[in-house]
Amino acid sequence: MGEDATQHQREQTRNLCIEDSCTDKLGLSLVLLSFSFVTLLSCLLQAGGQAKEK
Repeated sequence: MGEDATQHQREQTRNLCIEDSCTDKLGLSLVLLSFSFVTLLSCLLQAGGQAKEK
């Protein structure tokens, strides 16, 4: 009985680690996505501003 409980606990810990890495990757991709979106937007605004000046 004791060994089964230990093995089950290990599996839960492993699953938690997997979930943590998934949320880390998701958070990182969201940050990168928003950063690239803002960069793209500012580039478009600058290009639009230069076009108006001409």
